[in-house]
Amino acid sequence: MSPGSPNCILTPKFIAVEPAQVTFDLSQDRSFANIKITSMNPGRVAWRIRTNAPTRYVVMPTSGFLTSNGNVTASITLIDSHKYHHRHRFMVQAMEAREGEKDRKKIWNDERAEKLDVVQSIRVIASEKASKLTEDSQKESTTTPSSKSSTSSFSTNSKSISDSSESMSTSLAKKEAASSDTPLSDLEYAKKVDELTVKVKGAMGEKAKESQKLIEVVNEVKKIEVELDRTGAQCRDLNDKVAYEETQCKALQEKCAQITNQIRSLKSGSR
Repeated sequence: MSPGSPNCILTPKFIAVEPAQVTFDLSQDRSFANIKITSMNPGRVAWRIRTNAPTRYVVMPTSGFLTSNGNVTASITLIDSHKYHHRHRFMVQAMEAREGEKDRKKIWNDERAEKLDVVQSIRVIASEKASKLTEDSQKESTTTPSSKSSTSSFSTNSKSISDSSESMSTSLAKKEAASSDTPLSDLEYAKKVDELTVKVKGAMGEKAKESQKLIEVVNEVKKIEVELDRTGAQCRDLNDKVAYEETQCKALQEKCAQITNQIRSLKSGSR
């Protein structure tokens, strides 16, 4: 379809987003990335960030307004690096905002937020940074073929261990076996991996507790944001009422002054 055809929808351009791909370091318990949003519109712009995995990431702030040439940096936190998936995506959306629109969340409930010719949508891809542990595992698998038989023999003896814990503990055992002067037997190797598996499970349990605490903190922050928005709306209403009362008071003062002048003129005329 040509751009000049009547059914062609032109995508508006209100903002610029960088980078187009955010990278997370999965070797850390929690990983962080930033998205910079810059306004390219001469007027006010409303923006928001959405994701297809809202329970995996914390985005601060999630929405707001930008003036001409203004910019904002949104911080993205991957709560649990083990919950990362290569299909995770982020969508940065923007549309023009009127001067009277102040609520950064309510504005997206408007029907115009569903129109493709009104809203600009920019997709940001999530990717993972190559971890040192993965690189070491790949090197070990190519330089020490004998470790494959040891790993397979151990896997038959520990079927109840989760896949993630087993892979991490096996990699650690490989590194220690390669660094030691005397090679480990299959039994010693399996015992060492068992010990490391227990440690990894304990660390994963602690991390799960920390992740739960972080989720609770995020929920509290969201509640505070809602309260702040409500308080801001109430404050604006009170300011409008005060301005109205001041206008009425000023009008009454002017009328009172006129009546006072009329009384004085009547008194002077009666004399």
